[in-house]
Amino acid sequence: MHDDFPEIPVLQEEDFLVKEEETTVSLYGLDYPYTEICPIYTLADPHAVEITQDTQERWDFLHFKEHTHEYVNEECINALKILLIGDSFIRMFLKDDIAESFHGTLSIDWLNIPILDEIVEEYHPDIVIIESAQSALDSTIELVGETELE
Repeated sequence: MHDDFPEIPVLQEEDFLVKEEETTVSLYGLDYPYTEICPIYTLADPHAVEITQDTQERWDFLHFKEHTHEYVNEECINALKILLIGDSFIRMFLKDDIAESFHGTLSIDWLNIPILDEIVEEYHPDIVIIESAQSALDSTIELVGETELE
């Protein structure tokens, strides 16, 4: 993607504070019974700001509104907007980092794919990423097939 959009800044290792922490995994209310030492990455100097109130009102028609996150990064060197369509992986681990490289970032749950045309018409993203780390690839492909993007 960087070849197509050279104006997108890429985060480097030195952009993060890294510490190790003993932790357990909790996912959807289920706790993994063992602890492990994990590296925890935190942005050293974040610039993207999440819009909360406006997001809830503007994107009220989306499915799983509680998984909708919109960011504005006024300090970004480009005017690009990205639309992230994904599951818990992108929502929990990547959306904040991705938002650092774009002026606007909208992250929505992948179950909104059937209304993707409406979302794209409202948001006007320059880049759309569809991510599925969970085993829903067949469903995702089927939903994308129902969508008519230009």
